[in-house]
Amino acid sequence: MSELEDQEPSRDEGMLEDGGSETDAFDSSSDGKIRAHVDMGFFRRFLFLGLALLGYAGWCYFDATVNYPKKLLIAEAFESFGDGEVEREKWRELANEKGWSTSTPEKTSEEWRGLIGQQYIMLAAAVAGAVFFLGKWALARGSWVEGSSEEIRTSFGRRIELDKVQSINKRKWESKGIAVINYEGVHGPTRFTLDDFKYDRAAMAKIIAFAEAKLPSSEDEEASVEEVEEEEAEA
Repeated sequence: MSELEDQEPSRDEGMLEDGGSETDAFDSSSDGKIRAHVDMGFFRRFLFLGLALLGYAGWCYFDATVNYPKKLLIAEAFESFGDGEVEREKWRELANEKGWSTSTPEKTSEEWRGLIGQQYIMLAAAVAGAVFFLGKWALARGSWVEGSSEEIRTSFGRRIELDKVQSINKRKWESKGIAVINYEGVHGPTRFTLDDFKYDRAAMAKIIAFAEAKLPSSEDEEASVEEVEEEEAEA
């Protein structure tokens, strides 16, 4: 048995960061297409944020419809009596009858009405935030980016013809996994940023390689990159 046959494969060899094998990370069809699937681990934060906001919305709803209205009722009842000792005694009798505290309410009825209104405003904001974050999480499920030697497609219907690619900005690719493809679209120069969703990086690297193979000459590419940098500086 040769020396190579005696060596055991490295524990990390052929494995991805999430523990799966490289063949499980993306689909490679017989016609040369590579499909990168979304990494839902990145989107779990949106799920957790959405659920937290839903919980906060429930709390606001309880305060606005149950907790604060009860305190408003007590404050209104207290204010219906005068400041004299006889009136205070009548208040204490009513409070004991209703099972309320006989002490002076912590806030006036006007203050409680204002707080109830605030709870409804916070409820609306929390629900809107929950819908936003849960929507991003739900839309990401099952999404993908597919590339071939001719085009790049997404599960959302986006399509880029690689013959029209002008430049690729990969300055943030190593640090953040972001690449910007600049190409000639139907309505003029267009950008496709591989940043909106997090896909399997090994597959994305292969897809970007398809695009890089279609880049114009080095001189034209440098000119295109300079134009992109000038546009980013102006922005």
